Formats: sequence, structure tokens, C-alpha cells
Amino acid sequence: MKESYKKESFIFPENFGPNMAIDETGLVNGELYTIVLNKDGRGRKGSIAALIKGTRGKDIANAITEEVPFSTRMKIKGITLDLANNMDWIVRQIAPNSIRTYDRFHVQKIVSDAVQTIRVHYRW
Repeated sequence: MKESYKKESFIFPENFGPNMAIDETGLVNGELYTIVLNKDGRGRKGSIAALIKGTRGKDIANAITEEVPFSTRMKIKGITLDLANNMDWIVRQIAPNSIRTYDRFHVQKIVSDAVQTIRVHYRW
């Protein structure tokens, strides 16, 4: 992993648990960060498991696999994520046994767009 990512990543192996979430967020000057959360923490102390600068799948997966023991990652039962291809790839690398749950908002938007397309097609 690049040294720059090590300097700008915060990984807390003790905060990994069975129910996790992963997403990207803009924090400083439009720079994107990937955040991994323990959903059982409900936003309180110990909820943040990882905060890593960037969204490149390989860098994120390497950062987590280098810092979090394999046995800890295998205890992850489920991860919530959006439909971004890089997020799906990251989850497959860091927790291959976990069940992936896709964010309802993104799935609902795809279904809604499909219904709208069909509705317009069959409009009188």
C-alpha cells in the first residue's frame, strides 16, 4: 500500500463487528474518503471502524486487510453498501463470507426509473 494512504487512513480493528456498512463521503475540500462503520454502534463511540482517503478499491481493500486480522474480518456477517462497483469489490475482498445488503435508496431509484420508462412507453 502507498505510504500516503497509510498516513491518511484511520483503521480501528477493535471496532469491526458482525454488522457493518461502507460508503464514500466528502470531508475536506471535496476530497472523497471511504468510511466503514459498525452499525451496532448506532453512531456512538466505537462506530467508526475505518476512515481511508480515496475510493480506489485496491487501496481500500489493502489498507483494511493489512490492519485488520483475517479472523476479525471473517466474523463480519453482513455489510450494507451502495451499488458502486468498487464498493462491492472491496466488500468481496475484506469479508468474502458476508452477506451484502444494497442500500434501499439506490435499489428503489432503479426500480422507480424502470417503472417510469414502462409507464411512458405505454402512455396512450
